[in-house]
Amino acid sequence: MGSFGESVRTQINNLINNKILRSTVTITPITKNKGDYGGYTAVSDTEGTPVTTYGIPANYIKNISGFELGKVRTGTVKVAVKASEDIDEDNFDYKITWQGSDWELISVDRPFLNDVIIVQILELKKKLS
Repeated sequence: MGSFGESVRTQINNLINNKILRSTVTITPITKNKGDYGGYTAVSDTEGTPVTTYGIPANYIKNISGFELGKVRTGTVKVAVKASEDIDEDNFDYKITWQGSDWELISVDRPFLNDVIIVQILELKKKLS
C-alpha cells in the first residue's frame, strides 16, 4: 500500500471524527424477502443490525483537501464515511439515518490513492414512507 494514500485516508478520518463537523450516521442493512407463490404475495424487508458511525457532507472533503468526489444528482446528498465501514451494496439494500431523516442508499463511491481506499462516499436519496 502507498504511504501517501494512507496519509490522506488518515487526514480524511480525522475530518470525519472532528466533533465540530461530524454527524451520527446509522447504517442498517436490509434483506428483501421475495413473496411466495412466484411473487404473488407481498415482498417484505427484514432489517439487520444497525451500525452507528460518523459522517460528514462529502463536499467538506473537497473544501479542505481539494479532492473532487463527483457531482450530486438532483434530490440526492453525498455523505462521507470511513473507508473501514462495512458496506456490501451488492448483497444488501441499506437504510441510512442521517440528520434526523431516513435515506435510501443509491450508490457507494470508493476513491483510492496509491492503492488505498481513502473514503467511502454514500449517495443518498430521501426515503419515501
